[in-house]
Amino acid sequence: MRFILSNYGHRYLQHLVRSGALEKALEADELDRLRQVFARGVLDEDESPELAALVARGMIEPAPEGMDRDAARLRYERNPLEHIRRVVFEYTTVCNLDCNHCRNSNLEAHAEADPTRLRRVVDAVLPLGLGRFDFIGGEVTLYGKGWLDLVAYIRAQGGTHASVITSGWFFGETDFRAAGKRYADDREYLADLRARGLTHVIVSLDGPAAAHDVCRGVPGLYDRVIEGLDKVRDAGLEPRVSLVVGMGTSGAEARAWIADLSRRIYGHQAGDRVATQLLVQDDSNYVSNFIDVGGGVKLRRSRGDLAAFTDEELRCKNFFRPAPTLRIKATGEIALCPLIEGGDGYGNVHERDIVELLNHMQDAFVYKLHAERRVGAHLRFVEPEVFGGSIGHACSVRVAINMIARTMHERGVAEDDHAAIHAINVEVAEKMGILPRTGIHRANGHVRPR
Repeated sequence: MRFILSNYGHRYLQHLVRSGALEKALEADELDRLRQVFARGVLDEDESPELAALVARGMIEPAPEGMDRDAARLRYERNPLEHIRRVVFEYTTVCNLDCNHCRNSNLEAHAEADPTRLRRVVDAVLPLGLGRFDFIGGEVTLYGKGWLDLVAYIRAQGGTHASVITSGWFFGETDFRAAGKRYADDREYLADLRARGLTHVIVSLDGPAAAHDVCRGVPGLYDRVIEGLDKVRDAGLEPRVSLVVGMGTSGAEARAWIADLSRRIYGHQAGDRVATQLLVQDDSNYVSNFIDVGGGVKLRRSRGDLAAFTDEELRCKNFFRPAPTLRIKATGEIALCPLIEGGDGYGNVHERDIVELLNHMQDAFVYKLHAERRVGAHLRFVEPEVFGGSIGHACSVRVAINMIARTMHERGVAEDDHAAIHAINVEVAEKMGILPRTGIHRANGHVRPR
């Protein structure tokens, strides 16, 4: 038989080499086999117990028909797992706030029903050198049933970094419940987070005080969050921020705002330029641009000519060479883009083994759509009469194309079936928040017209 390294096996072997742990990680026979496969590109050898064991663990797999050494090496060089540095658990989309720009505001609400299922993900990715896990919602701290049990498991298994992104709703509160447990005040809650193994608390901010509070719909929240950063540090946790730039502030005002936050977080007195760089370059923070998906649709309609978007603008390398995040949605779907409802079609960790899914990422329709530079050719299926001037960002157009093209592919819709394509456009526009929902759905913890 002929064998090649799988995506998982290649990433695993590369991590062992880079970390200096190669000799300690495997039995001698298994290690020799992995080295042989990597050195030869394709190993042509009769099946043996050692090879069968590596196949069972997802480290190697049968080589595709006709694959030679050069093709195998090219496959290794294009391993979609190579640049992943963290795992994000989108643990729930249920939230107590209704922020103006929220990308989830028009989507069905979901929450992880059985967090023990995610332990399999943790067990699979830790050997790849992925020790960082971020929890995001929705509001995980309020609605994330069992999330701290998973944090404790991560740390017990050797994970080095566990963070949660929160609105900071609990700062200044007394006698409150968070994810099913009652706390006397915010300091008791933060102490419990640290005791369970959390390392970082990341607070979401959308601009300076006035802009942030308007976006969140909670007067005074910004000041409570800023005061809460010191409480986070006092509890032995690292305070960090998740910033959306381009909505509440931009330009020089945004730089001054970020610099002030940097000084608050890190305790330095650097000038604005250095302070801003320090915060932005620290990847334990999140800094993103405003994108008009979900609630953000109503806030910006700046570019209505869909045909003006170029192929290069629409193609996204993150769909075939993701960096730095592997995201698991509350439904269990693997997602490389946080903007697409239901994931990207790479599979569901509730239904299939995570290693198997990672080893077959190249088979996914959306992977091929971008890797093979075909995404621009599908722009013609996005109907201007449905989307109109409601799309202002290339990422938003890309979301529409991905969802329309993938739905056509999965349903076997022909390119000349205009009625079916129009129906898909309407369906996607509803999910993106461009058109109102046509029924009842539960989003952000509220029941709304759909």
